[in-house]
Amino acid sequence: MLCEVVSGLASGGGFELMVAAPAENAELTGRLTDAAGVESALAVPAQALPLAAFDLYDPRRIRAVRKALSGVVADVMLLNLPSAEYGATPLLAKRDPAIPVVGFMHVSGTMGDLGFRLGRIREGLARRAVSRLDSVCLLSGQAARAYPRQWPADESTEINVVRMPKPTVKAIDRGQARQGFGLPPDRPVVGMAGRLTIKQKGQDTLVEAARSLVADRPELLFVVAGDGQDRAKVEGLIAAAGLEDNFSMLGQVSDMSAFLSAIDLIAIPSRFEGLPLIALEALTVGVPGVATSVDGLCDAWPAEWRVEPGDPTALADALGHLLDTESAARQHFISSGRDRIKQLTSTDAAADVAACLERAVARD
Repeated sequence: MLCEVVSGLASGGGFELMVAAPAENAELTGRLTDAAGVESALAVPAQALPLAAFDLYDPRRIRAVRKALSGVVADVMLLNLPSAEYGATPLLAKRDPAIPVVGFMHVSGTMGDLGFRLGRIREGLARRAVSRLDSVCLLSGQAARAYPRQWPADESTEINVVRMPKPTVKAIDRGQARQGFGLPPDRPVVGMAGRLTIKQKGQDTLVEAARSLVADRPELLFVVAGDGQDRAKVEGLIAAAGLEDNFSMLGQVSDMSAFLSAIDLIAIPSRFEGLPLIALEALTVGVPGVATSVDGLCDAWPAEWRVEPGDPTALADALGHLLDTESAARQHFISSGRDRIKQLTSTDAAADVAACLERAVARD
């Protein structure tokens, strides 16, 4: 989404862009420079992921960021914030106070509330940084309502909800889709897509729910699209549960139209999110399923198909109920979800962010 927003800002003609990205992340740097229509990016140091809030205050990183940005003449800065503790170093690098900063925050939950190690300490460190934002862009109304409690800031800080890009996925022939992934044509299939990070995405909850479901439905197949740091752990959980014959690990999947067309239900057992694109894509294609009542999923996913995070019994019961529900009975909830998607998405992903940037400049 970040690259799509940057591309839209560049093509809209209202902004002249300069980008900064870690040189270590060649893929991100290349995509950002392509999106911005510039030849090169300012090199800033990457931030360590474990205990990221502590790395915010690494004096070497702060000096390097300050040096990289020292010659920048700008009217406004758009700061990518995967979370409050990750990406906020420019706010600590004694930036020019005359340049307003708009934060584009993907996950707004606090580290303490989300149960991270040393969460409350990390939360306090991150708060010092994000309190310096002039404006923040969030992905859901749920996040915008919670933000003032999670990250108390100056009353002048503007809190905005920006729309996600309108999904472009389309349903294709089910048999063709299954054949492409090597899936059997006749078994019921539950799919899950996303990074293999158990703490956030909840693959452990799905495996435990699958154990219960397979006891009564041995033909049930679970397919997991995605890759990540916890792949070996997820595979270990599957093996420990004796479910190797009921799980297919697809790895990274680029054709989400084919993936969603190949499955019968989607499972989204996340413990926290911004607003996952897979939820919007599934409803667009017409795939029912069960998601957790967290963050942007509360805005997008039908309440009747939501359960609390970290509850494998509730997830199994809800998936089992949907498997037994006639297709026609699901259509009302899919239609209502599609109506919500219209409010949450836009064909111009940059429009809302552009408006936030323009307001920040005008306020300054």
